[in-house]
Amino acid sequence: MDEIMAKVNERDAEFPDEVTLVYSLFCMDLETGKLLWRNDFFKGNPPAGRHRKNSYTSQTPVTDGETVYVYVAFLGLYVFDMAGNDQWQIPLDKHQVYLDFGGGASPALHDDRLFILNDNQEDSFVADYDGKTGEHLWTTLRPGMGSPQMKAAWSSPFVWENELRTEVVTIEPDFVISYDLDGTELWRMARMAQFAIARPFAYAGMLYVTSGSQGEPNRPMAAICPGGSGEITPAEGTTANDFVAWYDRVAGGTYLPTPVIADAGIFSKHDPATGKRLYRSRIHPTARNFTSSPWVYDGKVFALNEEGDTFVMFTGEEFELLGINSLDEFSMATPAVAGDRLLIRTQGKLYSIRQSTSG
Repeated sequence: MDEIMAKVNERDAEFPDEVTLVYSLFCMDLETGKLLWRNDFFKGNPPAGRHRKNSYTSQTPVTDGETVYVYVAFLGLYVFDMAGNDQWQIPLDKHQVYLDFGGGASPALHDDRLFILNDNQEDSFVADYDGKTGEHLWTTLRPGMGSPQMKAAWSSPFVWENELRTEVVTIEPDFVISYDLDGTELWRMARMAQFAIARPFAYAGMLYVTSGSQGEPNRPMAAICPGGSGEITPAEGTTANDFVAWYDRVAGGTYLPTPVIADAGIFSKHDPATGKRLYRSRIHPTARNFTSSPWVYDGKVFALNEEGDTFVMFTGEEFELLGINSLDEFSMATPAVAGDRLLIRTQGKLYSIRQSTSG
């Protein structure tokens, strides 16, 4: 495996037919870090290329505590029990992606329903599978309403449980589209950006969406109310309607991370009810290149950049940088919180961190 990865790292990019890769799922003991098992579930040429900030397996696995679901775009769904045994797998077709950037949308699991989103240049779709049996329940095609040049996206689907219903919310170039649990479109909102990478999220009954890259003048953020139907885009020249609480075209929506931190090292705080920006501040002179998403714990916001520096910020009314913790290792993966543990995956290591219980 080390020889394979050395070959991959010799250049910034490679053609898929030039490399042979082993795709593996690892399970470690949370207390000790000991490897419990490893399942090499695929060996061969990757089905598509990758962006320099992408990998061939960028999608994050999901689990219900009994089953682990691994989705590899353009290759397949692979499902395992907690001992690493194969349960079922479904091959998936290859599709062309914008500039051969590869896939990135992770699956979403809800009540034994597994949802995958695949926005590509040819036949974009959202699909639903029975998580226990692998039965294909439905596929809804997404015609790609963006420009002819950009139809692909890398945003993960989000299952929004609100006071009225449960929805599967997706972001594609130019649009946010929501579906019911049977794959029927409920509503859509236009005036989004071309690059869709950040995942939707919910807070206090509202849905929040953002999209856009550093080169786009349109980098919107919006808050959406439950109950929408059909076209809910605010009329040109307006920023709200019955189902859109607020829409800000130039709010500085994030490029790669899910809010609140921006790629350029700018930290901003917004009123979630109105969208009003409460403050905007550069984190630190060395704070740049944020690819992973921030997280909140114990009244603090944490943001890990690619250099392996974690910036710790206060969540109060004014910006305050509390400290910087450095690992001195390249990192792009979003950390995970498991109980009292923080798990950080860098290029070469997996760290388990928790607050000291001594004195």
